[in-house]
Amino acid sequence: MTAAAKERVPVAHHTCLTMSCTRCGETYNDETNIHFGCLNDAIKELTAEGWVFTADSLLCETCLDEDEDSGAPAPVAAELCEYCWPPLFPDGTQPDHCMCTEDREPPGVPPPVINGQHPAIAQRQCITITCPDCGSGVTADDDERGEPHYSSIEAALTDVGADYEWIVSDVVICCRSCASRRECAATEHDFPDQPQMIREDLEYRWCRNCHSPLTMPVINPEMTWP
Repeated sequence: MTAAAKERVPVAHHTCLTMSCTRCGETYNDETNIHFGCLNDAIKELTAEGWVFTADSLLCETCLDEDEDSGAPAPVAAELCEYCWPPLFPDGTQPDHCMCTEDREPPGVPPPVINGQHPAIAQRQCITITCPDCGSGVTADDDERGEPHYSSIEAALTDVGADYEWIVSDVVICCRSCASRRECAATEHDFPDQPQMIREDLEYRWCRNCHSPLTMPVINPEMTWP
C-alpha cells in the first residue's frame, strides 16, 4: 500500500479507555478493536459479563474466587468522572461544574468508587477511518456497539479489507456500498423510466441495483408521483 493511497483515507483520532484484569492482565474484548469512550458504558458492560470491580481491582471471570464473586457490591461510576474525567462520547448532558464535594445519600453498602485513576483503566490512542467516497464509518450489519478503533492506518485498512468487505488497493479504497456503486456505474446504472419523486422542479430516480440517485429537471410538470 503506497503512502499516497493511505493519505486519501480520512482519519479521526481518539483517546479511549481499555479495561484489564488486575490479576492476570487480560484486556476485556481486546480482540474486537472496539473500545470504550465512556466510563459508565465500560462498567455496565463488564459487570454484565461477570467481571467484578473493587475500589482497587478488576477481576475477570477466570480469576474470580467464589467469595469475591458472591460478595462484591454493585459498582458505580463516580459522578466526578462526568466533569473531572469527561467521557469521550458522553451519553447525556455533562455537568457544568465539579460535583465531587456534593453531599449524597450514602447507600446501605458503599459501592466502590471507580474513576479514571482506577488501576484497571488505561487510556489508548486510537484512530477510526471513514470511506473516502461517501464519508461513512466502518460498520457491519450485525454490529451493535459501533465502529472499531485501530492503532494505525495500516491495521485499519487490513481489517476493513478482510472483515468489512471494503475495497483496499493502491488505486481504490472505499466501503462495500461505494464499491457496489462503482461497479454498477461501470456497467451502467439501472434507473427506472419514471421518476420516483418530484420536488421543487426536480425529478429523482434511484438505481435499482445500487440505489445511486439521479436528479434532472422535471420533464412533465403535470406528472404525479408513481
